[in-house]
Amino acid sequence: MSQKNVSEFFAKVEEDDVLQQRLIQILQSEDLDHREEAVKLANEYGYEVTGEELAQEVQKRQEDFARRQEMGELTDEELEAVAGGGGVDGILKFVFKVGEALVKKSKW
Repeated sequence: MSQKNVSEFFAKVEEDDVLQQRLIQILQSEDLDHREEAVKLANEYGYEVTGEELAQEVQKRQEDFARRQEMGELTDEELEAVAGGGGVDGILKFVFKVGEALVKKSKW
């Protein structure tokens, strides 16, 4: 297990809409162990990760986004997403759709 695998998995989530939707469904479920199911999904796609590694990476990305938002360093796409517009990609897609559920809502 490694942070490299976690970063590669999140990169895949950012570019693969099907994977992203599957992860969102897991995180929105009231009946599943979010950490365990997210790990299973990552493993299914060939990424050997732990739940703790996933949670640490999400927290790191959210903290980075918050820091950049506070410093006024967001990209145009990120600013548009914060304002409620479209065009969300990259880290924002993950942080807003998946990260929030993973860190705040998950039963971890």
